[in-house]
Amino acid sequence: MIPTINPDRLWQSIMGIAEIGPTPDSGSCRLALTAEDTAARTLFLRWCQPLSLNHGAGCDRQHVPPPPRY
Repeated sequence: MIPTINPDRLWQSIMGIAEIGPTPDSGSCRLALTAEDTAARTLFLRWCQPLSLNHGAGCDRQHVPPPPRY
């Protein structure tokens, strides 16, 4: 099966997330740990839910061994 992209839905998604943290010059700014960042992450997770996609906090699920002691 070859995956397909719905260009209209993709554009709507891009424009939807662009509405969060708009700048005067038609861009967007969502600095880490700001309300805008939280809103964008929440929106993305809302998009993931109907697809039953799981999310995690990154490195907390990986085993990274401690540095060697000399």
